[in-house]
Amino acid sequence: MRRAMPFLFLRYWLLGCVFLGAPSRAESTLAKELSAPVAAELGQLRTLTDARSYGPARALIERLLPQVADPSYDLALLSQVQGQLLLAEGRYEPALAPLQRAAELGERHGLFEPRTLLETLYLLGQLNAHLAAEATRPELKQRYWEAAHAAITRWLARTPTPNVEVQLFAASVLYQQALLDPAKPDVAQLQAARLAAEECLLLEASPREASYVMVLAIQQQLGQREAAADTLELLVKAHPGKALYWQQLAGTYLSLAADSEDSAEAAASATTCRPQLRALLTLERAQALGHLTSAVDQANANALRALLSQPTAVTAHAL
Repeated sequence: MRRAMPFLFLRYWLLGCVFLGAPSRAESTLAKELSAPVAAELGQLRTLTDARSYGPARALIERLLPQVADPSYDLALLSQVQGQLLLAEGRYEPALAPLQRAAELGERHGLFEPRTLLETLYLLGQLNAHLAAEATRPELKQRYWEAAHAAITRWLARTPTPNVEVQLFAASVLYQQALLDPAKPDVAQLQAARLAAEECLLLEASPREASYVMVLAIQQQLGQREAAADTLELLVKAHPGKALYWQQLAGTYLSLAADSEDSAEAAASATTCRPQLRALLTLERAQALGHLTSAVDQANANALRALLSQPTAVTAHAL
């Protein structure tokens, strides 16, 4: 997580939200303006944050917090700024509580503009994901990933328009939750992650590489090799210069081919020849581009040619 982001977002709050913040829910009875004591300190707070004097600015916030009502616009705004200051100091875990408090007050009482609330929820999701990735204790990882998922789910429920970046982030959070125990992946979570990732493909006329990669990772975890091969075909078509995709595609077809040779009956069937043929054609396509030219790759190609040249092999089922 980059240090610049919290500071820029903090300035947005101090310079814009305080004066332009409109309620997101008209039925709230709370005043959407700062109290006189807090407003009187705003100039000093802005001076400190402009100078990046985060410690003194946070001390000012912490002095004001006990003086404001709960709930109130004062509490929501001061909590938000407190969280941003902690982020600017690199204190990510302590920033969670004030940011969460600000988001909850904003949602419950309609204290912030929709855009501001969405940015806060997205920040909470990103922050929890960062902490989950850094955590070493399984219970902490689970707690942070669950919090990240809750925040991003709230974001998705409130956004007026779909967003590929956030949808992809939601899929990645579900994917990480599913793999909390790598020895026992959560299939239900993986299926949910797959649906979220596939949604990304529908949000753009030309889906981005990251969306396909996420779909692929989930398919591989679920053991959906045929579907994974289809996704890899799209990736090598869009990115023919990336050897890794060719390696994965050839490996997938070779794995399917190996499974199809488990019995003599299967080896003689027309449908069985399809993965062997696809594996060979993949190797040849990759080699024409300068990929997969190792001795092992050449040996695999030769073995496939020999197999497909046998009288019992039916090669009519080409791509």
